[in-house]
Amino acid sequence: MEHVRRYRRGAALAAAFLALLLTAQPTLAASWGPTVTVSGDENAEVFPQALAASSSALHLVYAVDGGSGREVAYRRSADQGATWSDPVVVSRPDDRGSGAPAMVVAGAVIHVVWYALDPSTGEAAVWYRRSGDGGASWGEATALSDPGMTNVGFPQIAVAGSAVVVAYTDAETGDVHVARSGDGGTSFQPAITVGTTTWKYYSDDSLEGAPALAAGTGVVYLAYAASSRVVKLRRSLDGGAHWTTAVTMETASSGEPRIAANGASAILVSGFYDSKTNSRAVVRRTTNKGATWTANATVSVGSKASGAGPIAYGGGRWRLLYQQCIAQPCATTGPRIALWYRDSADGVTWSAATRATNPARDAWTGGIAYGPGSRTWIAWSGTTDQEAVEGNVYVRSVK
Repeated sequence: MEHVRRYRRGAALAAAFLALLLTAQPTLAASWGPTVTVSGDENAEVFPQALAASSSALHLVYAVDGGSGREVAYRRSADQGATWSDPVVVSRPDDRGSGAPAMVVAGAVIHVVWYALDPSTGEAAVWYRRSGDGGASWGEATALSDPGMTNVGFPQIAVAGSAVVVAYTDAETGDVHVARSGDGGTSFQPAITVGTTTWKYYSDDSLEGAPALAAGTGVVYLAYAASSRVVKLRRSLDGGAHWTTAVTMETASSGEPRIAANGASAILVSGFYDSKTNSRAVVRRTTNKGATWTANATVSVGSKASGAGPIAYGGGRWRLLYQQCIAQPCATTGPRIALWYRDSADGVTWSAATRATNPARDAWTGGIAYGPGSRTWIAWSGTTDQEAVEGNVYVRSVK
């Protein structure tokens, strides 16, 4: 069994990409900046929560092949994405299979999590590391998962005041765990089990709950895939110490859920599989800290197969990406996935969809943030083919 898995987000959508009618897409209306290649041909990938922004800087984490194996690298841009600092390896040097990094920036504090394989023991773990000075220096790495695990899933992270909440899946048992710190990441309590999944991600033996976290005012949300079709959600009203009973949000999902929060409002993004004829990206919205949710509403445009992407709130608007097949039917070789962007002031009425990525390369969505230049910033992995290994990491902005 592979302990560390290459992350191809489009693979989670492949079953839903069937023969669809070709439809015209909206014309480009937003103001896009240039596409900046951050990583070069380094077999690099970004993941959910790869990109974060402070008031004056952009922060990026990604997985890349280093001198001794797979590493997690951090880079920073202080000039609106034009240039980037040299990579800083934040993963442990002895690990050979580090990947799936996720990040939250709170003021000058940067919180990063990732998974890794220790080749000397054969154990896999979720690791956490923090910078208190905007990425200039980093503290020691802390293991959050229980010893003895041999396979872990993709971690996610949220910060609510002094609470730091990390969610991940035990890929052997399917248990979805939460590890919590009440002191800003200085120390963590033992992880607790908050859910379980039967989803075998990417058709291997690894179980993946694909957890998504978001923190609003007085509430933390955790969404996860309980199976290949079911999305469930739990809430915590005390910074991740206790969780409400799980509520089923979707029963026909076609991929990993994503969630963002602001104040008492939150938006959940999911893929939705319509009777084996179409896959689309849908959103549900709450304005009362998750007590009630609207019915799902479609945000992808046209009838080409589509799936959920990341969502963020900033500058008074919700901002999201969704994945969509470039052609109809969705190709099985060559470039097949592009990313599209929409935003909304209220989560109900959305801007026209605009293509964010070059259709000449597959685009695997990884991050979205609002920050420097009062612009929305996105990061993604791009390859010439869905199975290619020469992936680059790209960053672009839209206003």
